[in-house]
Amino acid sequence: MTLYAGVLWNLSSCDALKMPIIQDALAVLTNSVIIPHSSWDSSPGHHDDRKLHLHTSQVLRNATGCLRNVSSAGEEARRRMRECDGLTDALLYVIQISLGSSEIDSKVFIIIL
Repeated sequence: MTLYAGVLWNLSSCDALKMPIIQDALAVLTNSVIIPHSSWDSSPGHHDDRKLHLHTSQVLRNATGCLRNVSSAGEEARRRMRECDGLTDALLYVIQISLGSSEIDSKVFIIIL
């Protein structure tokens, strides 16, 4: 999965491919990479008892890099990203946990912002 996310990150720098990536890969990246690797859990009663180890997650770095690139495709791209179930919550969770952690990988954090 790391390799695929890395390829998408590279492809996402091409303006002509940004919307196709949003249309075809956003849900997969969110559900298969962003949410699982962020450790965010939307279930009721979830407690923040897990530590986030961003420094070991190359796949999270690649996926968030891809999202950063495709977000520059315009308002429609950003709207679709906001509407993608769980994406905003998972990214906000990564930022929240990262701010309180000394184990932050600055590359992942900068990509998310």
